Amino acid sequence: MIIKSNKKRTRYTLEIDNDANLIVKTPINPSKKYINKLVNENIKWIEENQFKVNSMKQSLLDWFDDNLLFYRGKKYKLSKSNSQKVIFKEQEVILPKNQSKDLFLSKHAKLYLPERCLDILESMNLECSKIKIRRLKSCWGTCNINKTITLNKALIQSPDWVSDYVIIHECAHLVHFNHSKDFWALVSKYTNHTKAAKKWLKDHQIVLIS
Repeated sequence: MIIKSNKKRTRYTLEIDNDANLIVKTPINPSKKYINKLVNENIKWIEENQFKVNSMKQSLLDWFDDNLLFYRGKKYKLSKSNSQKVIFKEQEVILPKNQSKDLFLSKHAKLYLPERCLDILESMNLECSKIKIRRLKSCWGTCNINKTITLNKALIQSPDWVSDYVIIHECAHLVHFNHSKDFWALVSKYTNHTKAAKKWLKDHQIVLIS
């Protein structure tokens, strides 16, 4: 159990994080007696949600395997060679010995995602001021009032229809800076995968966002 206190917080809440740890968020100087009472009263909820997280991690073990690479939704065996070039095979990616998996993914995220974002912007007849690719710890993408779109580099590991959904979502914010009916109508005009993409992102955030 991890206790996180904050002077601005006025109530106690329970959460299960991506490692199945119980997080108790509390006001400053929390009551241990009340925390124990809260935990005991919610023990069934805690155990059920810890089980869900552990089950999900078990089903995603391949994503933690250093010998495997997920690139644009496809799983590849990962190997190294003395070649200075990346070699793509049907089920294998061979990297130069001095290139890490993370470097490969970062490089290809910066090559693929901005170009794909430009394609989608053109199809939606929109323009943005800048496209950034970053490691984001709490979201898949953002669009700010300056019309800068930022995409999580982890999207390079997702299927194209998933990364397309995120890009369309952020592009739609150039028109509607909210999540109104008009916003979702615009998103739906350019993708039929909203529901499935949301589920994929939720299921995989445990391995791709941390």
